[in-house]
Amino acid sequence: MWVKIVILTVLTLESLAFKTTRHYIQSPFGNWREFNSGYHIQSVNENGRVEVLEKTLTKPQLDTGATLTEKVLKHAKIYSDIEDVIVAIVDPKLGGHGHESFNAIPMNPAVQKIWRSKVIEPIYDYLVENEHQDLFFACMLFYETLNSTRPSGFGVFVTIGILSNLHLVKGYVPNPRKSSGMEVVPYLYSTGTERAIRISGSIYHRLEVKGDRTRSWRVRVEKAEKVVSFSDLNSGTDIDEINKIHARKLSNNESDVPGQLINKKLGGRGDDPYNVVPMDPTALEALNTRVEAPVRAFFCNSTNKDRSVVLTVLVVYENNVSTRPAGFITISRGLDSDFKMFIPN
Repeated sequence: MWVKIVILTVLTLESLAFKTTRHYIQSPFGNWREFNSGYHIQSVNENGRVEVLEKTLTKPQLDTGATLTEKVLKHAKIYSDIEDVIVAIVDPKLGGHGHESFNAIPMNPAVQKIWRSKVIEPIYDYLVENEHQDLFFACMLFYETLNSTRPSGFGVFVTIGILSNLHLVKGYVPNPRKSSGMEVVPYLYSTGTERAIRISGSIYHRLEVKGDRTRSWRVRVEKAEKVVSFSDLNSGTDIDEINKIHARKLSNNESDVPGQLINKKLGGRGDDPYNVVPMDPTALEALNTRVEAPVRAFFCNSTNKDRSVVLTVLVVYENNVSTRPAGFITISRGLDSDFKMFIPN
C-alpha cells in the first residue's frame, strides 16, 4: 500500500497575517523534471524556485538520508530571512538527499519544530510500524509574490496509497517571517477514508466526522472538482434554504455566510449539500474574484470557447473533527497559465 503526501507552500499576494489578517496565495505551475534520485520536481524556469516536489518513500529508506551539504545550505540562505533555518523537505530520517538544492527550504524556527513533530515524525513512525506499505510524498510550494523565492506557508496532504483518499497527515502550516511576530497556527490532522461522489457534473470527496460542537456524526466535504466548459457558465443555481441552514449548523462563527465551492456562474449547484459550506465573507469574495472571475474571463475570449478548465478546491479544516473550513486551496488547470491559491477562512 502507498501513502501520498502533498505539501503546499503558500504564496501571498497581500502582506497580511494568517488568521488575524488575510492573505491570498497564488502561484503558477512550472515544468516537470525527473531526477535519478527518485524526485519528481515541478519548477518555474524564470527563477528556478520549486513549485511541486514528489518522492516515493519506503521503509528501507528510513535513516539512509544525508544532512544538507554546505553548498546546498549556502544556496538556500540566499532566499531566506535572516532568522530562518534551512530545512530539508524530505528529511534525512525519511531518506532525503542532502546534495539536492530543491530539497532545502527556509523556515521560521517555530515552523521547523511543527514540521518535525507533526509531519516528519508521524510519517517515520507509520513506516516503521507498517513494513509493507510505502509512502508517496508530494510537496507543492507557493510564495508571497510571483517573483518571491521564500515560501510563506505549507499545505500538507499525506494519503495512504497513491490513489487513496485516506489521509495520514493533512492540513496547512503558515511560514511567516519570525520578525513579523505572527503566531504560527498549524492546521494538521489525520482523516478516515474520504468517499468520492459525483453530483451534477462535479466530483466531491466527503468524510464522516464526529462534530467538535455537537459530538454527533456529520458529513463534511474535503474536496470539490469540476471540469468547466463554456456551456457551464451561468448554468448553476442559488443556494436553497435547506443548504443555507445546513451550512450554518457547520459553523459557530456568526459572521459566516453560506458559500459555494464551485460558483454558480461556473455551473455550481446551490441545492448540492457538498457544494455549500460556511465561509467568511472575505473568503467568499476572494473565491468569487480570484478563482471564478479568471475562469469566466478565460471563456470570454472566443478562441477558448471549445476548451475546458479543471477547477479543484481542497478544503482545509482546523482538525479532524471540525466542520467549519479553515481555508481553501484552489487549483485551476487549463487556463493560459495554471494557478494554485490558498484562501484562509
